[in-house]
Amino acid sequence: MTNIFSLYFQLIERFLTQSMWRDEAFTALMIKKSYGEIFHTTANDFNPPLYYFLMKTLSLLFIYADPIFLRMVSVFFLVFSAILIYLICKKVFTLSNYLSIFGVFVFLTSPVLLYYGFEARMYMMFVFFSILSFYLSFRKNFLFSFILFLGLNTHYYFIVVFFSFWLFELYQNKFENLLAKSKLFFIPLFFSFPWLLFALRNCLTPSCYFWISTSNISDFPQILGVIYLGYEEVWNYFQSQILPISLLISLITLISFIAWKKNSKDQNSIFLFILSYGCAVVFFIVSLYKPLFVPRYLIFTSTFFLIYIFSTLKYFSKVQAFFILIIFFSINTSFNHESLKYKKKDDWQSSLKNLEKSASKNDNFYTLDATEYFTLCFYLPCDRVYIAEDMKNIPYYVGIALIPKEKIIGKLDSRSPPGIIIKSPHSYQVHPKK
Repeated sequence: MTNIFSLYFQLIERFLTQSMWRDEAFTALMIKKSYGEIFHTTANDFNPPLYYFLMKTLSLLFIYADPIFLRMVSVFFLVFSAILIYLICKKVFTLSNYLSIFGVFVFLTSPVLLYYGFEARMYMMFVFFSILSFYLSFRKNFLFSFILFLGLNTHYYFIVVFFSFWLFELYQNKFENLLAKSKLFFIPLFFSFPWLLFALRNCLTPSCYFWISTSNISDFPQILGVIYLGYEEVWNYFQSQILPISLLISLITLISFIAWKKNSKDQNSIFLFILSYGCAVVFFIVSLYKPLFVPRYLIFTSTFFLIYIFSTLKYFSKVQAFFILIIFFSINTSFNHESLKYKKKDDWQSSLKNLEKSASKNDNFYTLDATEYFTLCFYLPCDRVYIAEDMKNIPYYVGIALIPKEKIIGKLDSRSPPGIIIKSPHSYQVHPKK
């Protein structure tokens, strides 16, 4: 037990204090802008403005440049989400207090939720509004409609959550009185429609291509493990265990589905299953042709999958229910143990601070990789950071909407001002060569 506490303490400490990576640094630079500039920039980027508006507002009250502060916003959404999970388990699924509390621990230790719960991005805000939407869906009041609006303006993948709730509402009413049953959905869709058009426009831009690749049909058996763990092959340290874990989770899912079918006609469980595994399968199939299957973008599927599992626990004995939760907690802990050893971001913070101290005040800082621009801007004087790369070679997804054109100077030559070329956290080169 002591080792488990030590594991999670070390993980939390690392996630809070490790160097900022590109997307987090993008957040930090975005909230330096005015509200109007944020509005305009997000219209040309791939995320809605709500998260940045919130971070901008909080930055006026606190120290915006502190990485821990930036990440603590996600921590609060993680904690609030855990409270909602307890309320759902206790009040909606009528689980015992002990099962509800244990369910919260499984939720909090879920690898994908734990990791992005300490990142200065909008993913935990996305998760929070997804869970809150489900909790409020039993009331179907104006607050439910308002939360849908907030979700749509947090992450564009929330559109899947939105239409899932809408279709489920119509299905429950046998598609009768369509207008009356849709009024709570029309309002958030109407006010979010401009941003959905911006998203569509940006994705149809000729220069819009993603860093991800299309799905491989041979990976289909691994879907449940991938979405549950939030596993991305770029880390490449848990690949051999993904398939066995997927098969184990699939077996538990099948058993829970059979238990639900024998004991209940409650449609919420099957809705949660479709919203999690069903949506993941659809995204996987689409990604065979158009790359859209990104585990962190599909973080809602992992969340709703856990809620689905919690919804079926009441159909088992207490011992069986605890055993199921122990299996998921063990999977979480095993993966998190490997993450502690291998999943660490590059240490830009210490290396760039030392570099700045040794550099001349007149030296510029050049990067040959546009994806590192925001990280360098966060840790170094941004007015001296430049991208030594041709504009046409810079992918749209790196956040080019936030990069001033004068910062992209093209290939360095003898006429370029003196400075330091930063190739990696521990690899530099003086320009021009002496």
